[in-house]
Amino acid sequence: MKENMLDVLLYMFEFCDEEELRLEEGEEALHGKLVRAGFGNQEIFKAFSWLNELSEQGDEPGRLPDTGSFRIFAQDEILRLPVECRSMLMLLEQFGVIGPDSREQIIERALALEVEDMDLDQFKWVLMMVLLNQDKEVPAFILNDENLMGEGSRHPH
Repeated sequence: MKENMLDVLLYMFEFCDEEELRLEEGEEALHGKLVRAGFGNQEIFKAFSWLNELSEQGDEPGRLPDTGSFRIFAQDEILRLPVECRSMLMLLEQFGVIGPDSREQIIERALALEVEDMDLDQFKWVLMMVLLNQDKEVPAFILNDENLMGEGSRHPH
């Protein structure tokens, strides 16, 4: 049995169509599909909660001022987000791809996955999901990363 919430989310993204992913319309059917795929109820519930929280957050412009300040990571963030992930986040912000609000939402959603050893590909997946949820363009280098999307994966739109 698969026991990782991130595995559930990745499976949903790769093997479920957009109608199935609208949780309010067919949570029971999607739950059944995930159980048949070998996922446990607890991890399915966590994945649904993660997606619902992402959806509820949306794009909250103006929540954080864009003052040109810099971000200092908390000890827990440093321990759970490797330097490659933090560097990518800061680079995307410096180039104007994301703003402070998106940065904070990406950090929050990454930490909410409860992955102890997050790697860059997992972090890119979180980044992509947050940007898609905000109807923002996902940088091509993330969409074209074969490690992230996997061979034969479909485009998220």
